[in-house]
Amino acid sequence: MNDVELTLGEPLERAVDLFPARELVTKLPDGSTHRYTYVDAAEWINQLAGALDDLGLEADDHRWNPLW
Repeated sequence: MNDVELTLGEPLERAVDLFPARELVTKLPDGSTHRYTYVDAAEWINQLAGALDDLGLEADDHRWNPLW
């Protein structure tokens, strides 16, 4: 087992710094697409992290992510 944490923090920050306006495209179940930038993604992820923090979850708490 690898001792490296699988988190988005550093890679996402680097992507925002290097490619802030680069477009990400997600294909939705209905076949349509959702387009956003690395900056948009970082803002959404930070909002989600804030909401989890408000719920009392700590950095070391284990969470299940059904998106993986």
